[in-house]
Amino acid sequence: MIRYAIAFAAALSVNLAAAAAPTEHEFLDSIKSVEQVKGKLRKLVVENRDCPSGSCWIATGYEICYYIAGLDKKLDYSISGTFKSAKPAPQLEVTQPDLRQLQLMFSQCRLHNFPRLLNTVYAPKKPVEKRINAWLEVGKP
Repeated sequence: MIRYAIAFAAALSVNLAAAAAPTEHEFLDSIKSVEQVKGKLRKLVVENRDCPSGSCWIATGYEICYYIAGLDKKLDYSISGTFKSAKPAPQLEVTQPDLRQLQLMFSQCRLHNFPRLLNTVYAPKKPVEKRINAWLEVGKP
């Protein structure tokens, strides 16, 4: 899990700079609540499921993991369980059921080695996908 978090953090920094997207600080400041991120994840999971192409799947899969990682940082790494301080100081509140589901979802973010690209994308296994979709209230296509 730690190697995924480290690889994802590195990819987060590189991809932000390359895409001329908001800075990491701006992105983290935009995260105001767990519910806000759940709403974004709900939308992205549907987009990811309905992707007509591999590039769409990679982009939305990356963004899912990106939002979970951003929320993880705001929750003092209680999702990934990495780099936790002795006395956690989360900036947001999260319920235990939501935390467990976010941990499960984060566990489905996997490093994929695509031609000339190493990226972290959301690639859930079917039984896990069903649980996550139920939690996010995402229906079948």
